[in-house]
Amino acid sequence: MAIQRLMLCCILLMPFSVALATSPKPVLQLHMMSFSNNNHLYFHELLSSALQAINQPVSIITYPETPQTRIIKYLEKGRISLHWMLQTPARDARYTPVKVNLTGGLIGIRVLLIPQGKANIYQNINTLDEFRDLPIVGALGKTWYDAEVWEANSLNFIPLEGDWRQVYKPLALGNRGIDYFPRGVNEVLNEAEEHPDLMIEPRLALIYHRDFIFYLSPPFASYQKVIEKALKKAERSGLQTKLLNKHWGHITRTLKLNNRVHLYLETP
Repeated sequence: MAIQRLMLCCILLMPFSVALATSPKPVLQLHMMSFSNNNHLYFHELLSSALQAINQPVSIITYPETPQTRIIKYLEKGRISLHWMLQTPARDARYTPVKVNLTGGLIGIRVLLIPQGKANIYQNINTLDEFRDLPIVGALGKTWYDAEVWEANSLNFIPLEGDWRQVYKPLALGNRGIDYFPRGVNEVLNEAEEHPDLMIEPRLALIYHRDFIFYLSPPFASYQKVIEKALKKAERSGLQTKLLNKHWGHITRTLKLNNRVHLYLETP
């Protein structure tokens, strides 16, 4: 009789055990930035697709475009869950890094946004020393990692305070001490289209070895392991490459990156 009662209990408990084993994972709710030029779409789709590929449900809630300084505040205070930024030791110490490169090095390629009609200045440049010797000044956000790179390579630049997006008009005027604005290849096409008084310098590509990674806000540090697992799988499976081609494959062709003169910068 005791054995029969035990068997009956096991039978009654089986549906509960199965339910526990198959209960769905809680949805990972992420707050992320969006931008009017849609530069966020690749990062959002990579993250959501990678998490879904490991059966982790995810919901991304977007915040509208805001200046970079405010994005940093949002990240520090937990208003956004994570953001993509160039990896630096200072950021690694300040936030929780997900150490998986996001763009295959694409973001480390810089091309120059310059005033219309000024491409002749660069037409005979074939080495970094020749570029350095030009009487030109770039413009870079004061807190950008690019500023550290330019300084390490003894390249002249003006550090931009506040909202860096105010740089386009003085750059186009050509009389404000700014000759070029180095931009990531994923950024420059949209910006050149938005500012027809500027053009993309057609010959050069300045390259340094850094990539974007995701940084998690302190309140969301516990998401690090699952996001890293998802992104590593996306990297191995080819999903990341597929999405890079989908969103930015046209960039390599349009900017003719393989045919440009590559000037390699020291990475501090």
